[in-house]
Amino acid sequence: MAFSLVGVFIPIFLYGLEYSLAEIFSFYIAYFVARTLFHLPAGYVVARFGPKHTLIISFVLQLVSSISFLTLPEQQWPLGAVAAIWATANTLFFTAYHVDFSKVKHSDHSGKEMGFANIVQRVGGALGPIVGGIVATVFGPQYIFLAMTLLLLVGLIPLLSTAEPVKTHQKIRFRSLRLSSIKRDLISYAGLTITHQLSVTLWPLYLGIFALGANVYLELGAISSVGFVVSIFTAYAIGQLVDKRKGRELLQLSAIVDMVVQFFRPFVQSLPFAFAVNTAGETTAVSMRIAYQKGMYDAADDLPGNRIVYISIMEMVGAIVKTAVWTLMLFVGLAAGFEIAIVIGFVIAGLANLLTITERFKAL
Repeated sequence: MAFSLVGVFIPIFLYGLEYSLAEIFSFYIAYFVARTLFHLPAGYVVARFGPKHTLIISFVLQLVSSISFLTLPEQQWPLGAVAAIWATANTLFFTAYHVDFSKVKHSDHSGKEMGFANIVQRVGGALGPIVGGIVATVFGPQYIFLAMTLLLLVGLIPLLSTAEPVKTHQKIRFRSLRLSSIKRDLISYAGLTITHQLSVTLWPLYLGIFALGANVYLELGAISSVGFVVSIFTAYAIGQLVDKRKGRELLQLSAIVDMVVQFFRPFVQSLPFAFAVNTAGETTAVSMRIAYQKGMYDAADDLPGNRIVYISIMEMVGAIVKTAVWTLMLFVGLAAGFEIAIVIGFVIAGLANLLTITERFKAL
């Protein structure tokens, strides 16, 4: 809920502070450059302290990050520094989360477990945007980061009161895993992560600047919340299908439908159309994520001693390709206009689905 409270609003928040689209695109380039640099060190942190303790470190950095956003209107911190703090926090979080879930899940019914996890995430995801929209509309956009700070403090409670699920003080060597052995995994994960990231950043930016009118925070919050609510009702059923060895068919179908959804995004000019496209996109996103993570987590099980290495490399490659995509869009924006750059971003997000379905995970 804390993450979703601010996630869809960050590009619009920066735009409202009169940062240009070139500066916002550069902010995301700096963010993914930092994530590229931090993922391998994050793997060492997870190996040394365990994923639960790494999540605690991540939450503390998220608190610093949210405070930097909260005070940005007054202090005007360098955007590169704000991006680096946010990137470090998220790098530690996602590396630890994937290692943790891949370790504790049960292979025979991990689809159902991930379906349940997605339901829980989407309950928070449904509440976050609408609450954030109300807070931003009533009190001001920067106060969504204050609300995020309070929620993160609540989120620390279960982490501080539970045991570490993974062995700590592990010794890992990144050279122990040959990239050629996971080449197809890296390519397919690059596709999945490009589609997801462009959807959660370009989509609200496009709606806020080019499609919606007044009350943009409230309307974006409502659109996002409705999409999350619909995906809640599909997540559990999707998880059960994945456990019945239907994961590949589900992933391929969802990827093709999502490609169509991405291609439709630039034509959205009204609130009802935005609701429909966003709801379809959230449904395909949760379908792809559950199916893909089932395959990825089981693949990590097949690499004894290299789970952390595998996940860290996957995440790093994802950050590299997203850096390249944002850099390309920045150049297009400077040369031809940023509305065209955003449209090209949607096209890239759609075509990236073709990379996602190149996976060949044994579990699917």
